[in-house]
Amino acid sequence: MNFASWKQGILEYVSKREKGSGGFGSTPYLPPTLEDTYFSLMTLRLLHQKINFDKHRAFLFRQKLSELGFEPVAKFLELLKIFHLSPPDLGRKIFLRAKEKLAKSEVSFKELYCLFEIFLFFKKAEFLEEIKTRVFENLSKKKMVTLEDYYHAYRVLGRVFPEELLSHILEAQNPDGGFGFYKGTTSYVENCFFACFVLKGFSLAPKYLDKLKEFVWACRNRDGGFGRSPQGISFLESTYYACWILLNF
Repeated sequence: MNFASWKQGILEYVSKREKGSGGFGSTPYLPPTLEDTYFSLMTLRLLHQKINFDKHRAFLFRQKLSELGFEPVAKFLELLKIFHLSPPDLGRKIFLRAKEKLAKSEVSFKELYCLFEIFLFFKKAEFLEEIKTRVFENLSKKKMVTLEDYYHAYRVLGRVFPEELLSHILEAQNPDGGFGFYKGTTSYVENCFFACFVLKGFSLAPKYLDKLKEFVWACRNRDGGFGRSPQGISFLESTYYACWILLNF
């Protein structure tokens, strides 16, 4: 596949979802959301495109973060770091909500990662260490851990992620080249991204790299975007995941 042609297709797909007042929506006709803006900006960054930060900064800073869930708040904070944007005053309400959530006995890997980003912003080292401990505990006691779980665990732990678990990630690759949620389940682009992100952190690659690329290319649609699977409709999220895999492997 010619790099210039598929790059242009992605840029057209993303640009049609950009809003005049800032932000990106899931379709050309729906209003912008923080999540869609996150995946759009991250895709443009991957493709080394110039971004109108005045417009999109205005959209981001209009968000009522105290009313949003932990995941969009974490994505907001990641955008601040990656694009070197001056942070706003998040307010104590988000910190107190995060602290209350961490006190609960059952907190998912994704939630722990989101809380990690929030406490990192507030420079609360004691909570960061508690989250790392909780992640290690969850990895050791949970029988069914998905690739998404491993991804969020790695985002918290980095290179202290248990290397013995990498075999579980490698084994989740299917004959079609894609990755399932765990071994023996259906392939989706997001699972391919979760697996590849962790593997790349340890300078590893999927066992069947050519088959992986074939699977990802099969998810590409005529609109320039990528679906979660072949014949699936395009999403900004899956387009970012596919773009990341193709550019990193």
